[in-house]
Amino acid sequence: MIKVFEDISVVTFKSLSAQKPIVNFILEKAAKEEINIDMISLSALVSDKLSFGFTFCDDDLPKLLDALKDIRSQYDAAPLVSSGNCKILIKTDEMREQAGFASKVFSLLAKVNTEILLVTTSDDEISLLIRGSDLTDALEALENL
Repeated sequence: MIKVFEDISVVTFKSLSAQKPIVNFILEKAAKEEINIDMISLSALVSDKLSFGFTFCDDDLPKLLDALKDIRSQYDAAPLVSSGNCKILIKTDEMREQAGFASKVFSLLAKVNTEILLVTTSDDEISLLIRGSDLTDALEALENL
């Protein structure tokens, strides 16, 4: 099964100090602004730094920009924000049973030069955030799954 969600924004914070409770602070600010967060990505530590990001509906972008004022002033964090993206959700039991399923997905998307902005997974799902302009080509490529 493949589902598509359009009008998705992503915010990414790079090189955050792992020693400060910034991730919690950001999530609390988003909750206070009633921003419904979907995909969350937290990188492995590099020294004492990490990167963190999440997706949300484009309609909530003004609320996020308001919350970012407090985040910037308190933690000197410079986020990158991108809107007009799409999330492709691929759900299949094949992921549990078949080695190389993710490789197949990434190979198909690479063939059509789809830029993947963010990825989250579970045991039977892959969620991919891509640019809205790549959606048609990406879906055509994934028909071969």
